[in-house]
Amino acid sequence: MAIAGYLIRLRTNRNGNLIIFSSYLNCKHGKETLFNMCKSIVGMANINAQELQDIRIMLPPIILQNQFEEKVKQLKK
Repeated sequence: MAIAGYLIRLRTNRNGNLIIFSSYLNCKHGKETLFNMCKSIVGMANINAQELQDIRIMLPPIILQNQFEEKVKQLKK
């Protein structure tokens, strides 16, 4: 298997939920944050892992994050 070197894998510790991060990065504010940080190289917008790690995201308590995840899963069904 070959994986492109420009892909970034996100993992969280016990204080974060991946659905929260995904939802934030895909919302209007998250996209604007990424857009303002990215560099255009050969017509392709890029952000590196360190820059992604430096994005500040306000996190509610983990119990609320998990409830949010359940609501998202229910909506996707």
